[in-house]
Amino acid sequence: MKINLNDVLGSVGASVSEEQGFDIEEIKIQSRKIKFPHHPFVRVIVTNTEEDILVQGSVTGEAQLSCTRCLRPINWPISREFTETYSKDELNLAENKILDISEEIYQHLVLSIPMQTICSNNCMGICPGCGQDLNKVECQCDEEVIDPRWEKLRQYLKN
Repeated sequence: MKINLNDVLGSVGASVSEEQGFDIEEIKIQSRKIKFPHHPFVRVIVTNTEEDILVQGSVTGEAQLSCTRCLRPINWPISREFTETYSKDELNLAENKILDISEEIYQHLVLSIPMQTICSNNCMGICPGCGQDLNKVECQCDEEVIDPRWEKLRQYLKN
């Protein structure tokens, strides 16, 4: 998202607001692919302070994630507010009066994605033996898979 600072730089305290969709289709976080069915919507207010350019905004939208238990797709709402400060000296405003905050918006989108998502609190997940979705069918696996290191303890508790 690029913001033209011409209207803001004229006086201290001047501000401008921008609203637009953020052009992104997918984020890769480690081995996960997070898709966005619609462009997230970004609102920002850019203010000229005495020494800095202050950007306050929010990003809202919806991400398509997978349940970490059963792997079903989930539409996850995203709503994140942010504040960024840019030093006028570092921006080199004499040459370019355009502020690009695309990378910051991308980072805030990444931060709004939870590490784990579940489709419901009572999601039963996938059977470790046969791989069936336990929310849809009851698997026919005979016995629970036991870590062999705990087998002696299980035999002891049976007696």
